[in-house]
Amino acid sequence: MNTDGITHIVEAGEDLLIELESVDLVAQCMPNISEIVRKLGKYRCILITAKANKGGEEDDGVDFQSRVFAPSCGVNEDPVTGSAHAALGVYWSERLNKSDAWLRAYQASKRGGYLKVKHDTEKDRILMVGSAVTVSEVSMMLRSKL
Repeated sequence: MNTDGITHIVEAGEDLLIELESVDLVAQCMPNISEIVRKLGKYRCILITAKANKGGEEDDGVDFQSRVFAPSCGVNEDPVTGSAHAALGVYWSERLNKSDAWLRAYQASKRGGYLKVKHDTEKDRILMVGSAVTVSEVSMMLRSKL
């Protein structure tokens, strides 16, 4: 794995969070999916992230950007990942010294998506706001064995 541009690596539960020097590096990331599975297969997701260049309007109001790769779960790159932003919200609220404040995030996948996350330190939970896209619908019938 090329380590150029990596500033921090953190295990976040079942995920591996890798902070890069810039959002440009996040956008340029071209992971070798088979190598991720081979070398990092124990992780549910690989979270690639970086602080926004300047923050505010220069970065579309975004505090940080990310991309999420989950080939061990059968998803090479997830378009927008709420569960990953639970870990990213805790991480960036601490790194940016913005606990209990809303952070704006952008997941820079091909489809892409914006989320707002807030680490509520009093209740030790993440609050999240965003739009969702329905990708499938399923109906199930369960039969009782009574």
